[in-house]
Amino acid sequence: MTAAVPNLDFSAIKNAANIVEIVSETIQLKRVGKNYMGLCPFHTEKTPSFSVSPEKGLFYCFGCGEGGDVLTFLMLRDGIGFIEAARYLSRKYGVAMPERQLNPHQQRRLQARERQLALHRTATEYFSHTLEHPRLGKPARAYLKQRGITAETSQTFRLGYAPDGWDRLSRRLNSQGKALEPAIAAGLIMARNEGGGHYDRFRNRIIFPIVDVGGQVIGFGGRALDDAKPKYLNSPETLLFNKRRMLYGLPTARTPARQKGVVYLVEGFFDALALYQHGITNTLATMGTALSREHVGLLKGFAQRVNLVFDSDAAGIKAAQRSAGLFLDAHVEARVLVLPPGHDPDSFLFAEGPEKFQQAADKALGLVPFLMETAIERNGLEIEGKVRTVAEMKPILGAIRDRVARSVAIKTIAERLQIEENTLLDEVRGAMRPSLERSYSGRNGNSFARVPDQRPDPKSAAVDPGIRFERLIVAMMINYPLSLQDIKERNIIEHFKDRRLSQLARLIADESLSGVEPLMTRLEDPDILQLVASLMMDSQVPEKEQWDAATCSKLLDQYQLMLNRQGSDWVSRIKAAESSGDEELLAELTKQMLAEKQAQTQQPKLEK
Repeated sequence: MTAAVPNLDFSAIKNAANIVEIVSETIQLKRVGKNYMGLCPFHTEKTPSFSVSPEKGLFYCFGCGEGGDVLTFLMLRDGIGFIEAARYLSRKYGVAMPERQLNPHQQRRLQARERQLALHRTATEYFSHTLEHPRLGKPARAYLKQRGITAETSQTFRLGYAPDGWDRLSRRLNSQGKALEPAIAAGLIMARNEGGGHYDRFRNRIIFPIVDVGGQVIGFGGRALDDAKPKYLNSPETLLFNKRRMLYGLPTARTPARQKGVVYLVEGFFDALALYQHGITNTLATMGTALSREHVGLLKGFAQRVNLVFDSDAAGIKAAQRSAGLFLDAHVEARVLVLPPGHDPDSFLFAEGPEKFQQAADKALGLVPFLMETAIERNGLEIEGKVRTVAEMKPILGAIRDRVARSVAIKTIAERLQIEENTLLDEVRGAMRPSLERSYSGRNGNSFARVPDQRPDPKSAAVDPGIRFERLIVAMMINYPLSLQDIKERNIIEHFKDRRLSQLARLIADESLSGVEPLMTRLEDPDILQLVASLMMDSQVPEKEQWDAATCSKLLDQYQLMLNRQGSDWVSRIKAAESSGDEELLAELTKQMLAEKQAQTQQPKLEK
């Protein structure tokens, strides 16, 4: 059984944590009765189906089936483990973290994360102090002044400077008696290929600390002050930092973006600083990587509309082309703010000011109209031009997985080009299949915005009465522990068909767990945590106070009566497992069949 964690007391951490507050860091919630509802951050949806219960301390999405407690949410959102999520909450809410009895893997991972966070704090202080140093920081301060960055902005974003020299930070860490291995793992220093020793990754660069929603520095970006290549350099992928799931400026942009309902997305550190300094504080930036599905999921939680502030050159248009399908699939309104030729957001703001920038933002086109109009501007509306425009728009339309969004986009383009809608649809169909195959090629367990997986449909219980009974029985076990003895004596769990329900029921029975809080404290497997949440948030499952001995006995009688009426039908179930090639299920069914036959020889047949 891999679903349980060491029997540590995490209840103090969970009780101190406010699940509504934690979830609200990511998505906008609206109170509906006792619960809160919002758009699910883990799958694409138009109508809110993501529910948070502050009373139960649980969340559950009735659309995709993700669910669990506050720790589960952090695990899914940030791609971290149970212990790391608990550490985050313990630090945020000032509650002691129980660390005894952690298994070796948990200890190593937790210690590695803590070492990297501590090292990042040390490095941030070092870079900041160096920027303020009268001699060492002089070239960096002069550069920031040239770019128009004020001291206040520099302090708000905790800017720093990595001075010229091969090993200044390495020597600094050595002088403080600190091991260099964590700095290597964090990508701050690197081992020399020859001759031994180490050298600093960031040298003669303005340093931009990358801060997560919890205020922790999880990585760094650096802008060269000389001709060093690349001009911009980021921390590598680490335990803490994944640039596909991270945007620059989260601490300063989160609140104003939600208040205004709009977030500006730019492509670089200085662009973000320029917008912030000119009063456009609802600004985030990507960090040298193409916009990802995870980024869009993050943006979706902050605002109803995203204004993409790309450069007006060919690279900016390509960036808009790449991101079109992502925004349309996520049902996020995105507009493209076009700046005059030769300007990026940074230069435009300092040259023209925020009023003209806002005027440009008010004229921003939606993604599909923008891409269509830029293609028409290049190609013209003659026959050859229309053919080229269709060829350019075809892969963009084919990348849109949502059928309604794709249909609307096709209709808009067909009308603008004055061609038959069905003709354009036929062209697009050829571009759809490869795109869909790439989109559904697999599930990334660390992704913030998840792709569909093979988890059982959360609505499957509605069509399978056996599964419905099993869900009710497990909910009964959680809410009414006095039923456990009766369930064991009747050998009920041996008849379960759903593997996850069987796994959860055995854990509850074997360890005599009762109540949501003790159970959630003992679980780590996200799938099982999700299952508990789905049971507790299911409107058809009775509340805790509604269970009693008579209700439980009647439910078990009804379940056994259903089994007698249906018959076991092991042959058809085993054949189905063989046809599907599911060897694990086949072995489990064979084991259950033998166990049932043995039980039948020892017990009288259930009465009808």
